[in-house]
Amino acid sequence: MSKIKDVLILHHSHLDVGYTHSQPVLLELQKKYIDQALQLCELTEDWAEENKFRWTCESSYPVLRWLETASEQQLRQIKRYLQNGQMSISASFMHTTPLVTAEQAARMLQPIKEIRSRLGFEIKTAIHHDVNGQPWPYSQLLLDAGVEFFIMGINIHFGGIPLTRPMAFQWETPDKRKLLSFNGEHYSLFSQICNVNAQDTNIMAAGLARYLEKIDANPDYPFDFIYLTATNIPLYDNNPPDQELAGLIKRWNGENREQTISFVTPEQLYARIREQEEQLPIYSGDWTDYWNFGSGSSAKETKLSRHTKQGMKTAEFLNAFQVEHDPSYMRMEKQAWEQIHLYDEHTWGAFNSVTEPDHLNVDIQWMHKAHYAYLANSLTGYLLGVQMEKLAGNPLQSEEPEGILLLNSSSVPVKQEIRIPSSFTMRGRHLSADRMRQTLMNIEADHSATSYGIIELPPFSWRKIPLHRLQEAAWSKDITVDAGSIETPYHKCFFDPSTGRILSLYDKRADWEVLDVSSPWSLFQYVQESIDPTCQHNHRSTIFPRDVEKGNNSISVWNHSWKARRLTHTGMKSCHVERSAHSATLVLQFAAPGVDDLEQRFTFFSYRPDIEMKVSYYKQDITTPEGTYFAIPLNLKPCDAIMIRPDNSSNWTRNNCRVYAETTLP
Repeated sequence: MSKIKDVLILHHSHLDVGYTHSQPVLLELQKKYIDQALQLCELTEDWAEENKFRWTCESSYPVLRWLETASEQQLRQIKRYLQNGQMSISASFMHTTPLVTAEQAARMLQPIKEIRSRLGFEIKTAIHHDVNGQPWPYSQLLLDAGVEFFIMGINIHFGGIPLTRPMAFQWETPDKRKLLSFNGEHYSLFSQICNVNAQDTNIMAAGLARYLEKIDANPDYPFDFIYLTATNIPLYDNNPPDQELAGLIKRWNGENREQTISFVTPEQLYARIREQEEQLPIYSGDWTDYWNFGSGSSAKETKLSRHTKQGMKTAEFLNAFQVEHDPSYMRMEKQAWEQIHLYDEHTWGAFNSVTEPDHLNVDIQWMHKAHYAYLANSLTGYLLGVQMEKLAGNPLQSEEPEGILLLNSSSVPVKQEIRIPSSFTMRGRHLSADRMRQTLMNIEADHSATSYGIIELPPFSWRKIPLHRLQEAAWSKDITVDAGSIETPYHKCFFDPSTGRILSLYDKRADWEVLDVSSPWSLFQYVQESIDPTCQHNHRSTIFPRDVEKGNNSISVWNHSWKARRLTHTGMKSCHVERSAHSATLVLQFAAPGVDDLEQRFTFFSYRPDIEMKVSYYKQDITTPEGTYFAIPLNLKPCDAIMIRPDNSSNWTRNNCRVYAETTLP
């Protein structure tokens, strides 16, 4: 006889913004699913407690969209079933990727306030299915938002789980508080192991018995119940409520089986687990989500999205003390944030992206996904332009500008060269609307443009400089360029003009050769990694031979012995140095496999120790497994360490046998 007495089933629709359907279609379907769930709640409201249909809205974003058009009757319904325990809403906005910033993670929890206020439902639980983890500070944000219980249901397809599962534990937050957490099975597992589509309780019993054998064999499992989730196969994702599941469970419970099966909400699961929370283990640290490949496949849009977030940060900084009350502005700000979040949501690609990469459905879903990044950027560019025009006090129309406005909206001092686009000093009429054509956060430094000297701005400051005070800067004598070398007050760089290989990078302040000169790789050298076709089949299954049954039993099938082929550029096309007043840029152009027009630029400055490394290329359309990255072979001793800091610097310094690499992130 099993120690398990109760089988608790959380029924939900797993939210993928894309994958199964095009994004606009599924977002409308998600609203319809809430309507269908309410009907099933009403249909079973008078059933015995263990048989009642219950539905959990896995993410709050579809709920917010549903609320936009909900009638008074629908609002009364959802409030009723939230209060009687037949409906629940998770605190999580949507499932995310590591692209999400700390600010975004906090913003995504803000809708909790609206839902609590409008529906009178105290949201205390959060769910993330599919994704492989959340950053450690997220645990702290959840507690700050009033969330007391966190559920994960990891998909180990090309992924992995920490610890064991199913497992409840206390997740110790960075500030030493504790968040009760449950490392659950892959979502939809109940629907799969019990084959509920067969509508046969004997088949259910056989599948459940096999699963319970695994649970009973674990002496550390502390509960007399198991918790699983149900979707609605064949839709594992973006599924509607199962219209037949409540009747099937009612039939099961009427047959006096060993276990009772009942629907459960996250709150009800929380109550059961909390009974033994004092005996649960405590773990701290990052729940790393290394699962997302998508953003790497979309480098252009991902870079644009990161520029967008910086632009939004500046626009909101300015709006804090020169508030814009225009309803249109506020609506655009809300829409921009929504688009930012949607691009960073965890879904990349359609269900047939791998098997049919050129299918029209794949193209349609990618256009929608990419559009989130582009629309967010345009909207944010408008917001930033409005704020900068207001700060400058610019008229709608004028003759030549009187000066320039410099702004540092960051929390650290910034030292930069002053360069002015030629359009700024064009003679004749100038229009505010014409200036708005420039999306300020997208403008990248042009080191070849005329320099008007160096300026340092304190944190959170701005400065106006009349144009007549600006004078073209003389070329710094602190930079020396010779055949095969560049030297600044901070670095010496030696390179081979015939091959483009960087031979040495010496940090003058730290008295340190930065590069491992014995490495076969040079600084920032292009690498194309793929499966070696002379050893193994060049297919995803070589790396990860998917086995659904093993996956459902949390058995990893990663092939750690696959043979890699790593190729680099096949020849240099050009090598030259571009000099400007306060910088020198080594420009290398190569022919390389997998890309066209590969160009790398290394810029050294006279006035700051940063080394700016940029790469551009056109990626070829390759649909077999492939990785593209850049080698940075550092000269480190065994006791050395690297810390990457996403700020405005990119220099290496050594301190007490440690190396800190501070790098500008795109």
